[in-house]
Amino acid sequence: MQKSQKNKRVPWGFEAPAEIREAIVRAYVPHMAEGSDSRYITEYENISSPAYTSSKSDRLLLAETLKSNGVKVSKIESAGEFHGQGGGNYSVLTLEPLEDYYGSTLWISDLGRFVARDMTWFQSDHSYNMIDDELGNASKERLLHCQEIVSQAGFIWPNTDLLKRTVPKLNVRYFGRREPRAVCDLLYYWQD
Repeated sequence: MQKSQKNKRVPWGFEAPAEIREAIVRAYVPHMAEGSDSRYITEYENISSPAYTSSKSDRLLLAETLKSNGVKVSKIESAGEFHGQGGGNYSVLTLEPLEDYYGSTLWISDLGRFVARDMTWFQSDHSYNMIDDELGNASKERLLHCQEIVSQAGFIWPNTDLLKRTVPKLNVRYFGRREPRAVCDLLYYWQD
Protein backbone atom coordinates (compact mmCIF):
# COMPACT_ATOMS: atom_id res chain seq x y z
CA MET A 1 0.00 0.00 0.00
CA GLN A 2 1.34 3.42 -0.88
CA LYS A 3 2.16 5.75 1.97
CA SER A 4 -0.56 8.24 0.94
CA GLN A 5 -3.21 5.51 1.03
CA LYS A 6 -1.99 4.23 4.39
CA ASN A 7 -2.46 7.68 5.94
CA LYS A 8 -6.11 7.63 4.85
CA ARG A 9 -6.79 4.54 6.95
CA VAL A 10 -8.37 4.75 10.38
CA PRO A 11 -5.71 3.88 12.95
CA TRP A 12 -6.77 0.88 14.97
CA GLY A 13 -4.24 1.34 17.79
CA PHE A 14 -3.17 -2.30 17.54
CA GLU A 15 -1.53 -4.57 14.99
CA ALA A 16 -3.65 -6.95 12.93
CA PRO A 17 -2.67 -9.10 9.95
CA ALA A 18 -3.49 -7.29 6.69
CA GLU A 19 -5.79 -10.18 5.69
CA ILE A 20 -7.92 -9.66 8.80
CA ARG A 21 -8.14 -5.89 8.36
CA GLU A 22 -9.06 -6.23 4.68
CA ALA A 23 -11.67 -8.90 5.42
CA ILE A 24 -13.35 -6.72 8.06
CA VAL A 25 -13.28 -3.59 5.89
CA ARG A 26 -14.55 -5.52 2.83
CA ALA A 27 -17.42 -7.12 4.80
CA TYR A 28 -18.66 -4.23 6.92
CA VAL A 29 -17.91 -0.90 5.22
CA PRO A 30 -20.71 -1.31 2.62
CA HIS A 31 -23.17 -1.66 5.52
CA MET A 32 -21.51 0.46 8.22
CA ALA A 33 -23.82 2.41 10.48
CA GLU A 34 -24.07 6.15 10.97
CA GLY A 35 -21.20 7.68 12.93
CA SER A 36 -18.52 5.52 11.30
CA ASP A 37 -15.31 7.16 10.10
CA SER A 38 -15.60 7.99 6.38
CA ARG A 39 -11.94 7.04 5.82
CA TYR A 40 -13.12 3.43 5.81
CA ILE A 41 -14.85 4.12 2.48
CA THR A 42 -11.55 5.22 0.93
CA GLU A 43 -9.81 2.17 2.37
CA TYR A 44 -12.57 -0.09 1.04
CA GLU A 45 -12.29 1.42 -2.43
CA ASN A 46 -8.51 0.85 -2.44
CA ILE A 47 -8.52 -2.85 -1.52
CA SER A 48 -6.86 -4.59 -4.43
CA SER A 49 -6.57 -8.16 -3.18
CA PRO A 50 -9.28 -10.59 -4.29
CA ALA A 51 -12.03 -11.44 -1.82
CA TYR A 52 -11.79 -14.80 -0.08
CA THR A 53 -14.37 -17.31 -1.24
CA SER A 54 -15.04 -19.93 1.40
CA SER A 55 -16.73 -23.20 0.70
CA LYS A 56 -18.03 -26.23 2.49
CA SER A 57 -15.21 -28.25 0.94
CA ASP A 58 -12.69 -25.93 2.61
CA ARG A 59 -14.21 -26.73 6.03
CA LEU A 60 -14.38 -30.45 5.28
CA LEU A 61 -10.74 -30.41 4.20
CA LEU A 62 -9.75 -28.70 7.47
CA ALA A 63 -11.79 -31.23 9.48
CA GLU A 64 -10.15 -34.11 7.61
CA THR A 65 -6.70 -32.58 8.18
CA LEU A 66 -7.41 -32.35 11.92
CA LYS A 67 -8.71 -35.94 12.00
CA SER A 68 -5.70 -37.27 10.11
CA ASN A 69 -3.51 -35.63 12.76
CA GLY A 70 -5.31 -37.30 15.66
CA VAL A 71 -7.91 -34.64 16.55
CA LYS A 72 -11.41 -36.07 16.94
CA VAL A 73 -14.00 -33.80 15.29
CA SER A 74 -17.55 -34.78 16.19
CA LYS A 75 -19.46 -32.41 13.85
CA ILE A 76 -19.35 -29.41 11.53
CA GLU A 77 -22.25 -26.97 11.51
CA SER A 78 -23.09 -23.42 10.52
CA ALA A 79 -23.26 -20.68 13.17
CA GLY A 80 -27.07 -20.81 13.00
CA GLU A 81 -27.13 -24.59 13.50
CA PHE A 82 -24.64 -24.33 16.37
CA HIS A 83 -26.72 -21.69 18.19
CA GLY A 84 -30.01 -23.35 17.29
CA GLN A 85 -31.28 -20.26 15.47
CA GLY A 86 -30.28 -17.34 13.29
CA GLY A 87 -27.30 -17.14 11.03
CA GLY A 88 -23.76 -15.93 10.88
CA ASN A 89 -20.55 -15.73 8.90
CA TYR A 90 -18.75 -18.77 10.32
CA SER A 91 -18.91 -22.51 10.78
CA VAL A 92 -18.19 -24.48 13.95
CA LEU A 93 -16.17 -27.66 14.25
CA THR A 94 -17.05 -29.34 17.54
CA LEU A 95 -14.25 -31.43 19.00
CA GLU A 96 -14.97 -34.49 21.11
CA PRO A 97 -14.85 -33.48 24.82
CA LEU A 98 -11.72 -34.30 26.79
CA GLU A 99 -12.97 -33.14 30.19
CA ASP A 100 -16.35 -33.44 31.90
CA TYR A 101 -17.28 -29.78 32.14
CA TYR A 102 -16.65 -28.37 28.69
CA GLY A 103 -15.82 -29.24 25.14
CA SER A 104 -13.85 -27.18 22.67
CA THR A 105 -15.04 -25.80 19.38
CA LEU A 106 -13.14 -24.28 16.47
CA TRP A 107 -14.71 -21.41 14.56
CA ILE A 108 -13.95 -21.01 10.84
CA SER A 109 -14.77 -17.57 9.43
CA ASP A 110 -16.44 -17.10 6.05
CA LEU A 111 -14.51 -13.82 5.65
CA GLY A 112 -11.11 -15.45 5.23
CA ARG A 113 -8.94 -18.36 6.30
CA PHE A 114 -9.32 -17.49 9.99
CA VAL A 115 -9.80 -20.07 12.73
CA ALA A 116 -10.35 -19.33 16.41
CA ARG A 117 -11.48 -21.39 19.33
CA ASP A 118 -14.28 -21.08 21.79
CA MET A 119 -15.54 -23.31 24.57
CA THR A 120 -18.92 -24.94 25.05
CA TRP A 121 -19.60 -25.18 28.77
CA PHE A 122 -21.44 -28.33 29.83
CA GLN A 123 -21.77 -28.95 26.07
CA SER A 124 -24.75 -26.61 25.84
CA ASP A 125 -24.08 -23.11 27.20
CA HIS A 126 -21.96 -20.89 24.95
CA SER A 127 -19.07 -18.78 26.23
CA TYR A 128 -17.37 -15.92 24.41
CA ASN A 129 -14.68 -15.27 27.01
CA MET A 130 -11.92 -17.49 25.59
CA ILE A 131 -9.97 -17.38 28.88
CA ASP A 132 -7.08 -19.76 28.38
CA ASP A 133 -6.48 -20.57 32.05
CA GLU A 134 -9.98 -22.03 32.38
CA LEU A 135 -9.03 -24.94 30.12
CA GLY A 136 -7.96 -28.29 31.50
CA ASN A 137 -4.45 -29.49 30.60
CA ALA A 138 -5.69 -32.02 28.03
CA SER A 139 -7.74 -29.33 26.23
CA LYS A 140 -4.83 -26.87 26.32
CA GLU A 141 -2.53 -29.43 24.73
CA ARG A 142 -5.09 -30.35 22.09
CA LEU A 143 -5.73 -26.69 21.18
CA LEU A 144 -1.99 -26.09 20.77
CA HIS A 145 -1.88 -29.14 18.50
CA CYS A 146 -4.90 -27.81 16.55
CA GLN A 147 -3.25 -24.41 16.22
CA GLU A 148 -0.16 -26.01 14.65
CA ILE A 149 -2.29 -28.08 12.25
CA VAL A 150 -4.47 -25.12 11.27
CA SER A 151 -1.42 -22.90 10.65
CA GLN A 152 0.27 -25.59 8.55
CA ALA A 153 -2.95 -25.88 6.51
CA GLY A 154 -2.65 -22.18 5.59
CA PHE A 155 -5.19 -20.69 8.00
CA ILE A 156 -4.56 -17.79 10.39
CA TRP A 157 -5.23 -18.41 14.10
CA PRO A 158 -5.69 -14.92 15.63
CA ASN A 159 -4.59 -14.77 19.25
CA THR A 160 -7.05 -14.05 22.06
CA ASP A 161 -5.69 -10.53 22.61
CA LEU A 162 -6.34 -9.57 18.97
CA LEU A 163 -9.83 -11.09 19.01
CA LYS A 164 -10.80 -8.98 22.05
CA ARG A 165 -9.63 -5.69 20.48
CA THR A 166 -12.33 -3.28 19.30
CA VAL A 167 -12.15 -2.00 15.73
CA PRO A 168 -12.54 1.77 16.26
CA LYS A 169 -14.94 4.09 14.47
CA LEU A 170 -16.57 1.31 12.42
CA ASN A 171 -20.13 1.11 13.69
CA VAL A 172 -21.81 -2.21 12.96
CA ARG A 173 -25.33 -3.37 13.77
CA TYR A 174 -25.05 -6.17 16.32
CA PHE A 175 -28.03 -7.34 18.37
CA GLY A 176 -29.83 -4.02 17.86
CA ARG A 177 -26.89 -1.78 18.72
CA ARG A 178 -24.82 0.16 16.22
CA GLU A 179 -21.33 0.63 17.61
CA PRO A 180 -17.73 -0.49 17.14
CA ARG A 181 -17.28 -4.23 17.73
CA ALA A 182 -14.41 -6.51 18.68
CA VAL A 183 -12.46 -8.36 16.00
CA CYS A 184 -14.02 -11.60 17.31
CA ASP A 185 -17.55 -10.27 16.81
CA LEU A 186 -16.74 -9.21 13.24
CA LEU A 187 -14.87 -12.30 12.07
CA TYR A 188 -17.40 -14.56 13.83
CA TYR A 189 -20.65 -12.60 13.48
CA TRP A 190 -23.94 -14.20 14.51
CA GLN A 191 -27.47 -12.82 14.86
CA ASP A 192 -30.52 -14.63 16.21
